[in-house]
Amino acid sequence: MTDSPLFSRRTLARKVAGDVLYQMDLTGDDLEKVLSAYNRMLREGIEESDIPSGEISEFALDLIYLYMQHKAEIDSLIDSYADRWSLERMPMIDRNLLRLGFVELLYLQDIPTNVTINEYLELAKKFSTEDSGKFINGIMGKLVRDKAIEEAGN
Repeated sequence: MTDSPLFSRRTLARKVAGDVLYQMDLTGDDLEKVLSAYNRMLREGIEESDIPSGEISEFALDLIYLYMQHKAEIDSLIDSYADRWSLERMPMIDRNLLRLGFVELLYLQDIPTNVTINEYLELAKKFSTEDSGKFINGIMGKLVRDKAIEEAGN
């Protein structure tokens, strides 16, 4: 047994951001209500988590708020890159991981492209369907190619 957390802080922040968007999709509740409920669950220990502070991190909140600010554009882009898949048909986990991945690729360009894609690919493999990793990788790869996003250092 080790004392190391299951996820790095940034990976955990991505997962938490995905959990929040997932909860909004599932319940139809607004962001404020979902964040309040999630924070309450963290404080009360209901949410099983490796979050050391018991609070949603600034990085997770940045991802969530950036998505909400650019929701229409991001959802439209995902729809255009997902051959034969509408947002509504995608598994909720995949849809929300893609949303957050697009946020990082489009608006947080200080994070290397390959890191972003790998993070969401791994989260999809862990929490979604058997084919989700390939699906996420393919769609995010199309965005990178089409938007000519360069990896840091190249």
